[in-house]
Parts: sequence; structure tokens; C-alpha cells
Amino acid sequence: MFVSIFTAAILLGVAVTYFRIYRRLPNPFTRTLLLINVSLFLYAIWANPIVWVVFGVEPTGIGLFTVLPDIFTALAAVMLLQQSGM
Repeated sequence: MFVSIFTAAILLGVAVTYFRIYRRLPNPFTRTLLLINVSLFLYAIWANPIVWVVFGVEPTGIGLFTVLPDIFTALAAVMLLQQSGM
């Protein structure tokens, strides 16, 4: 729980930095970094057990809450692959 909160806070700071860079120098690479960061931020939020409790979701079984973190990670991986030129 504390690790995901810490990760989300760090990623929020990184997102602000990337957004400032993108405003000054808009290019596809910086935009992709920003999108990857947003995806990882959403992963950190949805993987936090506090969010599960707030929405009344049991941490067992397969459902939207158990799949969303993996979807955000997969999106980040796809963007990294796309950025590498593959």
C-alpha cells in the first residue's frame, strides 16, 4: 500500500516534469514518455489496495480491478516497443 502511494507520488512528479518539457519541445518521443508515465501512474493507483476497499472490491477472483493494472502495464510496454522502432 505504501509502496504504491510512493510510486504514484514519484510518477506524478515525473509527469509534471515531462509535461513541462513537452510544452517547450513538443515531439513524439517526449509525448510517448508522458503517455508511458501516465500509464504507469494509473497502474500504481489501481494496484493500491486502498482503491479496492474504497470501491468495495474483494482482492480475489478475476474482475475489472484485478485486470486494470495489467492493462496499464501492457500499454506502457506497447508504447516502449513502438518508441524503439519495432
